[in-house]
Amino acid sequence: MSGKKVTIKSENPKGDLPCIVFNELLAESDKGLVVIQEWWGMNKQIKEEAHNISKMGKFVSIVPDLYRGKIATDNEEAGHLMSNLDWQGAVKDIRASILHLKSMGCKKVGVTGFCMGGALSLAAGALLQGVVDAIAPFYGIPDEKLCDVSTIKCPVQCHFAALDHLVGFSSLKDAEKLEEKLKAGNVDYEMNIYDGAAHAFTNATGPNYNKDSCHLALQRLCTFMNKSLSPEICYERVEERPHFRNRLGLICSCLGSVVGTGNIWRFPRILASNSEEQGGLVFLIAWVLFLVLWSSPMLLIEYGTGRYTRKAVIGSFRHIIGDGATWCGAWITMVTFLISCYYSVVLGWCLYYFVYMIGHDLPETAAEGEKIFQDFAEHSNWPILTHAIASSLAGLAVLRGVSTIEKTNMFLVPLLLVIILFTFVWSLTRDYADVGIRFLFTPHWDSFGEPRLWVDALSQNAFDTGAGMGLMIPYASFMTINNNIVKYGILIPSINNLISLICGIMLFATVFSTMIALEPTISKPGILDIMKQAGPGSTGLTFIWIPVLFSTIGTFGRILCVLFFACLSIAGVTSLVANVEMVTHTLYDFGVPRKFGMPCTVLLLFLGGLASALNLDVLTNQDFVWGFALVINGFMLQIMVVTYGSRKFREEMFNRYSLGDWRLPRVWEWLVKIIAPLEALFIIGWWAYDLIDGEAGDEEKWYEFGRETLVITVVQWGGLMVLLFSINMIYLCCRRSEGEDTVRLLGQKDLETSATEKVISYKDVQL
Repeated sequence: MSGKKVTIKSENPKGDLPCIVFNELLAESDKGLVVIQEWWGMNKQIKEEAHNISKMGKFVSIVPDLYRGKIATDNEEAGHLMSNLDWQGAVKDIRASILHLKSMGCKKVGVTGFCMGGALSLAAGALLQGVVDAIAPFYGIPDEKLCDVSTIKCPVQCHFAALDHLVGFSSLKDAEKLEEKLKAGNVDYEMNIYDGAAHAFTNATGPNYNKDSCHLALQRLCTFMNKSLSPEICYERVEERPHFRNRLGLICSCLGSVVGTGNIWRFPRILASNSEEQGGLVFLIAWVLFLVLWSSPMLLIEYGTGRYTRKAVIGSFRHIIGDGATWCGAWITMVTFLISCYYSVVLGWCLYYFVYMIGHDLPETAAEGEKIFQDFAEHSNWPILTHAIASSLAGLAVLRGVSTIEKTNMFLVPLLLVIILFTFVWSLTRDYADVGIRFLFTPHWDSFGEPRLWVDALSQNAFDTGAGMGLMIPYASFMTINNNIVKYGILIPSINNLISLICGIMLFATVFSTMIALEPTISKPGILDIMKQAGPGSTGLTFIWIPVLFSTIGTFGRILCVLFFACLSIAGVTSLVANVEMVTHTLYDFGVPRKFGMPCTVLLLFLGGLASALNLDVLTNQDFVWGFALVINGFMLQIMVVTYGSRKFREEMFNRYSLGDWRLPRVWEWLVKIIAPLEALFIIGWWAYDLIDGEAGDEEKWYEFGRETLVITVVQWGGLMVLLFSINMIYLCCRRSEGEDTVRLLGQKDLETSATEKVISYKDVQL
């Protein structure tokens, strides 16, 4: 028997991991196999078994020494070693072994193991998703507290003995329970039961060795692994959802889901609304500050959660902190859905302007632009039709499968960015554009004391980047260890905010240059007042002034204007598709087929946005209430991380689950555990106190049902929260009545049986 002794780095607290590698077939095979020991340790028998399997299947195999040199000689010693094993640490050792084989040139790596090793093989399949490519456990099942085997995504081949009487670990009844869980999770598996065989029937040195069953099982193992580890076989089972095929497509898709009307329509109007007589720099400072202290940390939670659980938002909360947290995931889903309702209305505006600008001359003055917007958005029923068209387009994209969105985004998102950049540069060349830009970057320091500015800065940054919307959770479920989610979570929102800032500069330069050219004596505060009066809450700012800007370019400007609104429409569609997909997939998780879930989502989306389409005041209200609710969404994500354990979350979902990515620093834990929650509580409290002490704006009292008052906000938030929480509690009560474990709020099970009562004793079992 030949084998090379190596020591590899492992994240197990016990330190470096000694291993035996059988690499004589490295020149002719790129398939790797990790062979996990029985409870005896890495003795001569397991090394011979691994070498035999390596030759039979032509694998490059590795045997990690989980006991680090200790070998048992009797059942009592073996039971002692196994009971003292850190199983989480052992899974980290398996991960290190897999990565070592891949560093040697193995393209795919499977894991198999016997007895204790079989249980660890299943644990590796559940906990190392995206790292391990196939598993084949032999007569061993892990404890439910270690992992949920129903979440396994790679193919599984199980081997159990009909005469195995090790109840609670590998008996025939345990194998049947395992099969039920694999079926429930839609795992690609096969179950092999060997008649006449007992526990440890492949161990040639043991009393239960069964030559015929052993030979058949190892043949099946080699056939299964060779098929599963073939490069042309892909077992990533994501129902009706696309895989990101390259990095550019992934980045464009992530940008496409958030770059759109939020940058070009919402940011400039929020910026104008929070600028004072001297300038708007204070808002920009607060807005950038929240990128670092809020949006990026929240997006990192979404990326890590989605890639780790491979579920939508509600499923991720249930997976990480239990059924009692379902209402938290439902809250995030519903807030994003309610944002989608009025977002679809704004997208309809983009579609209308795209068609309108083809057949009409561009407005040359603000008055002409304002008349076009008011005739459409305030004095007609066209917004209902365009809202319906926008909702239907997003629904059709989801029904047909969003795999085409990646290709579409790879073309349209760069095109949109080029047009925005061109428009930005052109706006800078106009006379008096510098006046608007200087005004924008001039501070009005007293604004720091305005709570509404901080509320808008936080909610706008979250809206800009999609932080707290939950959109990146299903997107990240398409990602693997090779996708650098820490880099994406930092760079993509930064690029997105840069685009918003460019749009803000572009609008201020355009408005100031146009107004000064038309009326040289107008004051800066006067121009700002005009910007704030562009529809309720400045909702028409972009739609009024962008056509005016393009009209100064001539005939080519009209072409650019049409192309601008076309790309803005497509970018809006891709953003809305992500929202519709999240809701549709959530319904699918609850058993509603996609062909029914999509029409239901679109119908609800249309009905939910109907009031916003008919009345701009309603749209302004919905935009404020649910845009501000993204702060609570972030708070829900923070609760999930803290409940799971912030250090555990950071290590397991980022630092130990990525190749070539930046390490997520410990400061992220402090941001999520302390700083971000304090931000949310302080800003909400300060805003509420200021409204009670003063007015909400437009001379609205805090207790009135106005557009942006305290009462209208609390009533809508409270109503949704009570509804979702009640449904969650009813669900838990129904489950409890069916005899399941009591589940407390946030999913902490009431385990009446102590851990010691569930420990399996192996002292008297002859293996």
